[in-house]
Amino acid sequence: MLLKTFAFLALAIGAIAHEAAPPQPRTNAEALARGLPILSPRHRNHGEDKKKNRPSNKPVPTKAGPTPDFASTCDWYDIEFKRNRPMLRALCKDNKGKKKYSELNLNQCIKLQNNGQLKCGPGGFVGRSGRRDLESEMLDARGWNDYAKQKCTRCDVVSDDTIECSCPLKRGGRIDASYTLGDCISNKNGRLTCKALED
Repeated sequence: MLLKTFAFLALAIGAIAHEAAPPQPRTNAEALARGLPILSPRHRNHGEDKKKNRPSNKPVPTKAGPTPDFASTCDWYDIEFKRNRPMLRALCKDNKGKKKYSELNLNQCIKLQNNGQLKCGPGGFVGRSGRRDLESEMLDARGWNDYAKQKCTRCDVVSDDTIECSCPLKRGGRIDASYTLGDCISNKNGRLTCKALED
């Protein structure tokens, strides 16, 4: 009899405690409104998180464009002067690997600077005499206006894709200037193009 009494009391106390306990909040907003601790965030798969945050080793796709260095896809190139224009001639591979003949006026791609050096950009660097001797084109005492008419001469491909020319200085005299054509010339599907004109 005593055992039954204790069992009844235990059930009664459990029922009272269940009725007295407030229902658990279902959301963090409800918990804050009732002054209760906020709900614990649901556990995520930390392995998946690390995998998502791990930097990818895949190369970033870049915009398709011309081959940066024409020398790697062109061969048999030289400079020929046509009507006083320095024409770069080459056999260049197209996108299918077939070689095509192409030529480009270097005066459209390379310009002469004040210090006698060459730079990528339209403006021209070779004058009327081309590779001929330049006695008639030496800078005279009349200064810059005449210098502006002076251009490089005796240009030729000397090694790999490097050209060398005799170029005038603003202060007078001339220097031997070399320039890497790959810095300014591209092969675009078998056709020589100027990088300066593509920007």
